Amino acid sequence: MYDIKNKRMFTKRMAVEGVSKNELFIGSYVNIHSRQLKLVDYADVFTKQTFEKNAGRTFAMIKPDCYT
Repeated sequence: MYDIKNKRMFTKRMAVEGVSKNELFIGSYVNIHSRQLKLVDYADVFTKQTFEKNAGRTFAMIKPDCYT
């Protein structure tokens, strides 16, 4: 991860305790090295496909006429 503001590396690839794979989705907040980070996009296409495959979504709509 690269810190654009300070123009230096923030962290390298490593395991972070307290963060599970289920918490990693677009729009979530994670704490890494006492910093709260918001996930806004995936780094590459492979990562995007892997995480979106595991995080399926379901939409259900109940129309008012089914209550009669």
